[in-house]
Amino acid sequence: MFKTNFKIGNSSIIKSKLGFGCWGLGGGTDIEPAYGKISTNNAIKIIESALLKKINFFDTSPAYGISEKILGKILKKKKRDEIFLASKCGISKFTEEKNFKPNFLVHQLKKSLNDLETEYLDLMQLHNPEKKILRNLDLLKPLMKEKKKGKIRAFGLSLKSPLDFFQIKNLDLVDSIQVNLNILDTRAIELGIEKKCKENNIKLISRTPFSFGFLTGKINANNYFPKNDHRSLWGNDQKEKWVSYSKKLYESNLLSKKLSQAQLCLGFCMSVPDVSLTIAGMMSEKEVIENSDVLDMIPMNKRQIENIIKFNKENKHFPNFNC
Repeated sequence: MFKTNFKIGNSSIIKSKLGFGCWGLGGGTDIEPAYGKISTNNAIKIIESALLKKINFFDTSPAYGISEKILGKILKKKKRDEIFLASKCGISKFTEEKNFKPNFLVHQLKKSLNDLETEYLDLMQLHNPEKKILRNLDLLKPLMKEKKKGKIRAFGLSLKSPLDFFQIKNLDLVDSIQVNLNILDTRAIELGIEKKCKENNIKLISRTPFSFGFLTGKINANNYFPKNDHRSLWGNDQKEKWVSYSKKLYESNLLSKKLSQAQLCLGFCMSVPDVSLTIAGMMSEKEVIENSDVLDMIPMNKRQIENIIKFNKENKHFPNFNC
């Protein structure tokens, strides 16, 4: 079974190694695509089902549609310390330019607190910051002042690429790092990022365990996606790599075939020793159940993890992510 009950900085307790990515629950439009339309009532039901499975870490952003407002509705029914809220700043919409000016970040924090209907965030993360920002985190002193006021319990970085990690100065300011990691993208391990985070007492958070669903075995490269689903924008060549290589790994029987392909994906990420948390998007109560069942499973052993890393050194198949 996987470790439970830990903190990031001075945050509330995180009850499991599986976190909930809320991009899809914010809904998608033709201009700002996500994962298509979803009703607020359905989104609330999915979140509530996750809470019943002791998934209480929710990762959101102003760029994720109305996800913050949906989480705010949930908070009205729950005690604040039961839910870990992680949001981001620097991006309002993916179609607009990033803005990491200190005054804007403080403004965005206040708006997020208002939309979430809470007095503090457990974790505030810079959203895909440019290299020049990572080289000088002293620029964020106004945001750090908000942390001292208790508006933010912990501060983190959500990196666009694992390679951006090596641009970071002032690691002592950082409580968590969020990077891409999955069975076809093991750069965070190969580059030694997990070890560096451990040395600096930084919690490592992995995201994109399913590469937007293409690693789960449930969709194929030729699936039709409407304009309000960002997967319509990915090229067939990339989608085909994700689908074919993940199927090959799954069929190599690295774990018991009793596991679904999606569970293999999560099992790998959560088994990496120095990964504290894995964020997965979930768009139905059925997916919540399937994913949360991994929490009761036996972690992969060292050999199984090394076999996946070896596979990825021999086959490169990841693009630049933008979430």
